[in-house]
Amino acid sequence: MFTAEGIRLVKIPPRTPRANALIERWGRSLRQECTDHVLVYNERHAVTVVNEYVQHFNDHRPHQGLQQLPPNQTRLSSS
Repeated sequence: MFTAEGIRLVKIPPRTPRANALIERWGRSLRQECTDHVLVYNERHAVTVVNEYVQHFNDHRPHQGLQQLPPNQTRLSSS
């Protein structure tokens, strides 16, 4: 699945969450704000739910590190 998208996987040692802190943080946000509140029926439904969350995360959700702006709005402002 990842290689089809051109994504290269890099394995990290077990029990080292700091080695991949960004994805750990994003994964926690996804779980707490989205998948913990949705009953996922199958893989197709999961992909739809995650895609909608990614759009919300990038286009609408305020981020403290970006002065409460969503990432896509920050990119548009700096262009």
